[in-house]
Amino acid sequence: MHLGVAISSVLWHTICVMRKFLIYYRPDVHEGRENLKGFAFNYLVEIEEQFANREENDECAGITAKCVESGEWKRFRWDRILSMVAK
Repeated sequence: MHLGVAISSVLWHTICVMRKFLIYYRPDVHEGRENLKGFAFNYLVEIEEQFANREENDECAGITAKCVESGEWKRFRWDRILSMVAK
């Protein structure tokens, strides 16, 4: 029982530390404009949760995260993330 509590504390600490990521992403739309040239952008974010795409029957289409610089909430689809590095 005591060992379980110790492991849980270690896992929780790891999850909290690993929430911040630098994501290199190629969005469909960037700052309200269609990304016709397919540019990719860096986002420093704190990851909140996954999201589903019910139209495509995909239970985990991407992640929801808060941009550290702007404070805005953003969604990142897995198929558009080029890289994701823990900070």
